[in-house]
Amino acid sequence: MKFTIASISAALLAVSTVSGASIKRQEAPQDQTASQYPANIDLGSLNGTWYLTGVTQNVWDLYSIAQKTMNIDVNCLQMDVSQTSNTSFDAFGSTLLTHTGTDVGVNATAASAFFLQQPDSSVNLTDSEYLWTAYASQIFVNEAQWKNFTSNGQSQENSTESGSKVVPGSKPVEATIYSKLIDSNAEPGSNTTENVDTIFLWGSKAKFIDDSESQKRAEEVYGIILSKTSSVAEDVFNKTLALMPSQIAENNVTLVLLADSCQANSTSEN
Repeated sequence: MKFTIASISAALLAVSTVSGASIKRQEAPQDQTASQYPANIDLGSLNGTWYLTGVTQNVWDLYSIAQKTMNIDVNCLQMDVSQTSNTSFDAFGSTLLTHTGTDVGVNATAASAFFLQQPDSSVNLTDSEYLWTAYASQIFVNEAQWKNFTSNGQSQENSTESGSKVVPGSKPVEATIYSKLIDSNAEPGSNTTENVDTIFLWGSKAKFIDDSESQKRAEEVYGIILSKTSSVAEDVFNKTLALMPSQIAENNVTLVLLADSCQANSTSEN
């Protein structure tokens, strides 16, 4: 996936905006929050690039509906994670949006900031589970690329000389997020995370930051799987399912393994 200076600048701006909004919303002292978790908490293991490799069935269903309605594919969604303190990290998300069946696309970026919260009763402290308040920015795109994308390839503007713009309709979001760090080589029940190569994020509550009345609540668990590699073998995926948090089995949640769209993009761009 290729990124322009404009898209990177937009992402950095988004990081600053989101982080600023988040910091103002922190209530509990972070050293007090950290003390509620095991002493060996190490967010440094999150640093680096993570790829979307799996989603819960309900997330896949929503995407499938949007894909058919809007004729848009989401390709190679990845997150670049950087620890900002012993209880927080920033994540820069990026993806290539294309019209289904064409090579007309646009790079889309967004930023998020995660702040550790005191665990509630559903967090398994002995199994590398954490509770976060997360803030995500609007979605940014290169303006010229967006014009070309929305005109189905008819625009001739130079993207390298264009600024960035917000995707119409996208808004900053605040969400309560649970996470579990997973070592896919661990045995179920061992609670071992010596080599974290998988992150499962899930939640059921979010709201737009500028609209306190738009808070959404759901009984369903919506989740995604992030991996260190963009491609996960089916046998590894099936093994990872056995290491998921208890809420997955308790709620009869089905997880879907995604095809590696990053490799497809790399091949098409060469």
